[in-house]
Amino acid sequence: MLSSLSLVLAAIVLPENPTLNESFAAGEFRYWHKELTGKAEPAYDVCIGRSFGERLFPDDVKFLEGSEGFAVREKGGKLYLFGAKPCGNCFAVYDFLEKNTDIIWPSMAEGCDRVFTPVKAVPLKVVNYREKPTFEQRVCQVNNGEY
Repeated sequence: MLSSLSLVLAAIVLPENPTLNESFAAGEFRYWHKELTGKAEPAYDVCIGRSFGERLFPDDVKFLEGSEGFAVREKGGKLYLFGAKPCGNCFAVYDFLEKNTDIIWPSMAEGCDRVFTPVKAVPLKVVNYREKPTFEQRVCQVNNGEY
């Protein structure tokens, strides 16, 4: 006699017609999740994109409008990552991973491009927040020692 098994499938979910940035953010989440856990898919659904925010968290989208900010929300066991501007989707992915694991990206130099402790699953410890940068645009400069 076979015992009953519970199979839970989770996915990275995008809007019906995702933008290039939403697709990129989903790819980044999948890549770093696999690096951190060894598993391609998380244990919970991850919904990436502004349209999820507009439908479920309109106050966040209104607050973030015109900025490169982002929101990280958990509702009903699903994780929502979005920004008002396209780049906010990626900022949400990276910030969520930084706040819920010990990952750091110290430089682009080979062999020093990531530092983290492997985990069995990325927890939903730090969720339900939004961040709006003080300045209108973010600037990133990478110096990996090669000029």
